[in-house]
Amino acid sequence: MTREQLRHRLSATLMDTDEQHPIKCNITIGEEEAMGLSSLELPTVTSAFQLPSEGIIYFNIEGLEEPVEFDDIHKKDLIKILNALEM
Repeated sequence: MTREQLRHRLSATLMDTDEQHPIKCNITIGEEEAMGLSSLELPTVTSAFQLPSEGIIYFNIEGLEEPVEFDDIHKKDLIKILNALEM
């Protein structure tokens, strides 16, 4: 699946969300880059949303003050997020 296909599917999943009304979740990401880290130390996506007017997809990650944009997330992590949100 290409990044653009991921973007379209996530956008459809997040269609009725915004910054004040995100989809809540608890998805651990970062296994690919996590050499030697415990799963408790990996980043966790706590919610996801998109800006309706711009279609930019964001993820709130535990411990970070600012949301992280779609383009800044590794492709394998995006696939994991999509699969979890579509369940």
